[in-house]
Amino acid sequence: MNRTMVDVLIKSWLEPEHVERIRESDPRVRVLYDTEMLPPPQGRRRLLYREESLPEPRDFSRTPEQERAWQEQLAQAEVILDIHLDDLDTLQASAPGLRWLQAGAAGAGEAVAGTGLLEAGVTVTTGSGIFSGPLAEFTVAAILAHVKDLDRLGRQRRERYWHTAATGTLKDKTVCIVGMGSIGEEVARCLHPFGCRLTGVRRSVTGRGTALGRGTGRGSENTWLLSSVHPAEGLAEAVAEADYVVVTLPATPQTHHLFDAPLIKAMKPGSYVVNVGRGAVIDEPALIAALGSGHLSGAALDVTETEPLPVDSPLWDLPNVLLGYHATAMTTGGTANKLLTDIFCDNLRRYLDGRPLRNQVDPAHLY
Repeated sequence: MNRTMVDVLIKSWLEPEHVERIRESDPRVRVLYDTEMLPPPQGRRRLLYREESLPEPRDFSRTPEQERAWQEQLAQAEVILDIHLDDLDTLQASAPGLRWLQAGAAGAGEAVAGTGLLEAGVTVTTGSGIFSGPLAEFTVAAILAHVKDLDRLGRQRRERYWHTAATGTLKDKTVCIVGMGSIGEEVARCLHPFGCRLTGVRRSVTGRGTALGRGTGRGSENTWLLSSVHPAEGLAEAVAEADYVVVTLPATPQTHHLFDAPLIKAMKPGSYVVNVGRGAVIDEPALIAALGSGHLSGAALDVTETEPLPVDSPLWDLPNVLLGYHATAMTTGGTANKLLTDIFCDNLRRYLDGRPLRNQVDPAHLY
């Protein structure tokens, strides 16, 4: 069913050019946006924006008049764009007319769980795809650094020690990608030219391979890149034959500590793990034990179970661990907000025309 006029509240600070794109996306859109009512991005959040567009960090509070106006905007909103997902616990009460929430993160499902929004029938869509490229690049960089033994090469230079030794190659190595969403697909595209054997694990399987190119990442239609795809119940079998295991899974009740001690023990001795999903997917003490014993040769972790990582965590001291500090998806130039605005404008037109939205969270699986 086509809509007439929709009030859209931009609930997070956003670059002016993207606000204008949203205003101009459709004449049926009425944008509610006032920078005086929004806290300027602070800390890690500033990495999402063009540096020259950012206001100076400052303490933020609304005057009583501004707070009343802000509550009126929340009450008026039918659609909300919320990059950072603040104040979700009170959003249902503050925005009783809310029908659709567009989030900035791919893992918005875990953020809205328990807030009552999904149970109230609010459609939640994510920014799935906007960070896939940078996360895939980090994955490939980590795997190449491992297979080419860059740590040893750097150590020899620092020690002024000239020593020749052979390094490995990715050709014919098996890489298992656990989670074939937009990140997993982009990892497969980036690794394919190196000649490695790519396998995947996904919740449901319809055939042996998977046709990539349907998501928001790069790639050509109907490009078959995976030699095999395992269902979730075949995870242990899949990781047992892999030289590299790439984890891209979100944090849900079903994925919590999915990589526990028995599963890690089932992994191929000497294999290497990359986690660009969520830290809670891997049982951290079990991972640390496997890294310390040599059962796993190393790990590249963009995410950890507790963030920031506690100063007494053994991960800081393990020489075979690369930490990404949950920031390897961040790129200079504000690319993420541009891509998010692309998704949001497309979804706005879909919403107004009564068509299905992209990246909609499944309430049963939270992604």
